[in-house]
Amino acid sequence: MVEFAELIKDSVKFVSVVHVSNALGTVNPVKTIIEKAHAVGAKVLIDGAQAVAHFKVDVRELDADFYVFSGHKVFGPMGIGVLFGKKDLLDNLPPYQGGGDMIDEVSFEQTTFSPAPQRFEAGTPNVAGAIGLASAIKYLAQFNINDLEQHENNLLQICHDAFEKIPEITIHGKSPEKAAVLSFSAKNVHPHDLASLLDSEGIAIRTGHHCCQPLMRVLGVQATARASFALYNTEEEAEFFVKTIKKSLSILG
Repeated sequence: MVEFAELIKDSVKFVSVVHVSNALGTVNPVKTIIEKAHAVGAKVLIDGAQAVAHFKVDVRELDADFYVFSGHKVFGPMGIGVLFGKKDLLDNLPPYQGGGDMIDEVSFEQTTFSPAPQRFEAGTPNVAGAIGLASAIKYLAQFNINDLEQHENNLLQICHDAFEKIPEITIHGKSPEKAAVLSFSAKNVHPHDLASLLDSEGIAIRTGHHCCQPLMRVLGVQATARASFALYNTEEEAEFFVKTIKKSLSILG
């Protein structure tokens, strides 16, 4: 944030930042970022893919100009997502592609476009994806989002506390404002090898550079292992994860 304050100036027109880091789980202070960007006249897009399924997000309270997330991150289908934008901004944006149902009137002299959001939905819509996404959102809406956040953070705490006691493990990302993501590396063990052993025990984690190679260089590693907790995980699974990590390290070490 210190560097951001130095970078943000009147020449900046657009700011884009993730709400939650997919690599570390860090929850960025997006409301402050938005306020500072608006102070110099910049518009802001927030990538909320890692946020909306895990804690309450109020785009009006944030005052985000644009907020986006993907369907599969809320347990819906791939290939579809959500773009929220302030109406006045959407009404003044030109369409990014042409096709059926996004025009108002066409003549040889000129073309006029439908109002937002229709002007951005050219051609045959992804009907199956939209139905699936709506069902996923309805599924999530039946729960109290604050209860889900507390449950996921409890699972994170169980594993985080246990990992801190394992000498071979380095935890990456210890921000006090953090979503239920545990990113780590193990001394002399490649994350892919660790993931393979965990997979044989029925545990799925992600490994690699997580589309964040500059971050990996800052951390001084080639890749990390990442466990992500969600509403369907249990305390028993968290404890089994810790037990299996210890077993795997004894095999690979």
